[in-house]
Amino acid sequence: MHLKRTFVISIMLSWASAICLAQTDLVFPWITNQPQFRGRIVINNLNPDPVSITLTATRQEGQEPNTETVGPIQLGPLEQFVSDAGALFTALGEGGGYTVRLTSDASAIEAGFVIFGTNSPSGSSPSQANVVPASQASAILLFNYLPLTDGTISAPVLVNPGTQPAQVTLHAYRAGEGKLNTANVIVNPGFPLASLAGSLFPDAVGSDIYIVAESDQPLLGVAFIFNSPQLEPSMANAVPIGFVPAPNAAEPVSFANQIQPIFNASCGNGLCHLDGSAANGLSLDPDVSYDNIVGVPSTQSDFNWVEPGVPDQSYLYLKLLDPAVANYFGARMPRLRTPLSDAETELIRQWILQGAQRN
Repeated sequence: MHLKRTFVISIMLSWASAICLAQTDLVFPWITNQPQFRGRIVINNLNPDPVSITLTATRQEGQEPNTETVGPIQLGPLEQFVSDAGALFTALGEGGGYTVRLTSDASAIEAGFVIFGTNSPSGSSPSQANVVPASQASAILLFNYLPLTDGTISAPVLVNPGTQPAQVTLHAYRAGEGKLNTANVIVNPGFPLASLAGSLFPDAVGSDIYIVAESDQPLLGVAFIFNSPQLEPSMANAVPIGFVPAPNAAEPVSFANQIQPIFNASCGNGLCHLDGSAANGLSLDPDVSYDNIVGVPSTQSDFNWVEPGVPDQSYLYLKLLDPAVANYFGARMPRLRTPLSDAETELIRQWILQGAQRN
């Protein structure tokens, strides 16, 4: 733990030093060098004079080898520098993606990057994106389009260019429903964080969403989309915005009048969780059900039965979902009976999202 903390502090100090001294401070949010995706870095010196640049690559925290600095690299007047990431960052080698920070004491330097998908019929399907000045980091970012349909893979990438850990809430929205759910992550200073949208929001699989990242520290970001099975990449930088979109106020879901009746109709028959039965230690009888599930650890996972405000960390809710979109132990609930209707499942989700009130 001490070594890890020391390493994080050293990254924080090096990045803080770059911010203070550099005339140019650019961030390549996510560069890849692996068999399926090859990255290429492009740097343009727009000056009539030579310039010197330094590149520092940093992998997602916990992945090794983690960081490598290349430079100073000398660029001639009006020179364009083009290099494959694998040839540039030889010590990192192949593996997980990394963010790259470009610093220079000269101005008028621009850059971009290209990701090539090697599984495509051409063997080299390109997608190009521009770098982002570190000064454009924002506490609220919009990832416009993250499809999770027809096997499409999408992933938001967050980069923390500052010196303090970022506490981030990710808000997901889906057409026809407005606000879908939230997920919380931490992005440490100097590090990127890449996550599959389907892992962050498993109940969104099969639909298209957009995500708003709300942070207590300024961040940068990029969204990646890959089709399947070709894995042809597409990228778009996250957009800084000034607010978190709020859904229309919904009528509170009543536990006594709307949720408990679902339990009464679907969870009993004296076999499972009602009428004195308590399969896996869980009784949903009306006089005890609320106290047995809200904030109470489940017996089959690391989640509580119901975590107020967080449906995708509420094991009772996850057990109601199709196993194709949720991970859980054993059979889908209600066991040996017809699954709850979409409307009933959504009502339980809304109740949890609203804070799982005893009402």
